[in-house]
Amino acid sequence: MPRAAGGVNKTKLIAEYLKSSADAKATAIVQYLKEKHGVTVSPAYASTIKSKLKTKSGAKKAGKARRGRPPKSAAKPAAAASRTTTLSVEGLLAARDLVARAGGIDKAKAALELLARLNG
Repeated sequence: MPRAAGGVNKTKLIAEYLKSSADAKATAIVQYLKEKHGVTVSPAYASTIKSKLKTKSGAKKAGKARRGRPPKSAAKPAAAASRTTTLSVEGLLAARDLVARAGGIDKAKAALELLARLNG
């Protein structure tokens, strides 16, 4: 509830006070609002508004690291890209001949998997 009964915006009053004294504690904000404007707020409310105004103005939260899976590093996609090889026309023709001799793509894949296991 940012507005008091008289239509005063408490958040704006707190923001105006913090412009003149940015390091003010919540109790000082409460005292100022009560003395100068006759508005009553709790110290918790003043503290919450103060921290929200800080984050809106671009101040970053310090401390906690982000939770969850870490982002993929740039080295992993580069390593994967280096493992892929480009086939020449001759290589593709040889692969086509292998598939034909094996009796289909599935049989050629099975033969290549077996060969990979044997070569280890």
